[in-house]
Amino acid sequence: MRLPRRLPYLRGPLEAAPAVTVVLLLLFFFILSTSFVLQPGIKVELPRSPWGSGVSAQSPIVTVFMSSPQPDENGVAQPRRPMLFFNDEIIQMPDLEERLEKLGHGAAPGPGRALMIKADRDVPNGVLVEIMNRAMAQKWSVVLATRRPDGS
Repeated sequence: MRLPRRLPYLRGPLEAAPAVTVVLLLLFFFILSTSFVLQPGIKVELPRSPWGSGVSAQSPIVTVFMSSPQPDENGVAQPRRPMLFFNDEIIQMPDLEERLEKLGHGAAPGPGRALMIKADRDVPNGVLVEIMNRAMAQKWSVVLATRRPDGS
């Protein structure tokens, strides 16, 4: 026995709106369910250390790396010099203390007032100590950023 069809076949163009809606919903689902950490700033090669401590996400960050050797007008390569960035803005070493003073004005010194230093592996220790001294003069605690030995 064969039953007759009650509904006719749909003929004509397919609607794209429902398909696009499903694709966008899937895309939003995967984007929102993915966990990732974005670290703002300049890409530096951090030294490796199995130990580390964290600071709050609102802590200011000083990023230091050595510039590439640039030739002068005579074609002689100039020595590399440290480049400082304070929260992604390039600064000079004398300006660092003033920035920290402005940022910490009125805030009580304590563990919540920490400065993170992200220094490239080839930055000389003297530069790091100078940054630390300027921060400690303004009553900031200092944390050096490192990465784990496994590379994360």
